[in-house]
Amino acid sequence: MFDPTVVLYAVAQGWIGHRIVGVGMGFGLITVVVADDHPMFLDALEAAMRGDERLSLVASAVDGVTAVDVVTTLVPDVAVLDVRMGEPDGIDIVAQLRARGVRTRVLLVSAHAEVGIARRALQAGAAGYLVKNVTAQELADAVLRVADGETVLCPELQARLLSGLRDGDGPPVSMGELSGREHSVIQLSARGRDPRQIALELGVSPHTVKDYLHRAYTKLGVSDRTAAVAEALRRGLIE
Repeated sequence: MFDPTVVLYAVAQGWIGHRIVGVGMGFGLITVVVADDHPMFLDALEAAMRGDERLSLVASAVDGVTAVDVVTTLVPDVAVLDVRMGEPDGIDIVAQLRARGVRTRVLLVSAHAEVGIARRALQAGAAGYLVKNVTAQELADAVLRVADGETVLCPELQARLLSGLRDGDGPPVSMGELSGREHSVIQLSARGRDPRQIALELGVSPHTVKDYLHRAYTKLGVSDRTAAVAEALRRGLIE
């Protein structure tokens, strides 16, 4: 369903010339803006969003400047942005949107699973990072998960981030908001220990370990280990 006011505003801003296509608002659906400076990938992003009846593609853009303007004005539920779009790139856009107080959650996509860039993206406030080899359905599902408040990482990045923590990459998590035990179980979880192993190391029961984990997740505002790692990266607790 199209909103004529949005279309007129898009024309007035010159967005149509920047390939803002299919500007519309979907009532009761998850609204999405996509942006990529490569026409083939932009087509794929648009097709993935249009192919899922739970999503409404409200706009698309071919450069970072336009993407910032569109997302700031339309405030979709989720923006799916290419990491590398020149100036500003996807990570810069995330930072700009956060600085402006835009509540849209951003899912970044890239041609490569680069741990360093993924770290920067999460620190900037991105809600997820996927490689472009995902299927259209996997991408649509990721958008829905991001809209629901989850942090989404492609499996290869998730494994490598956790592996880096296990190998001692970066400083330990700050004690700041966590109790001593909560800090210990999060740190041991990041090193690959399961609740049973943590319980043996700390001399407590697995049930107690799970209690500590849930308390730590609550304080970090997350619900699983992947999100805990991402939140720790955002807060600068790990490098």
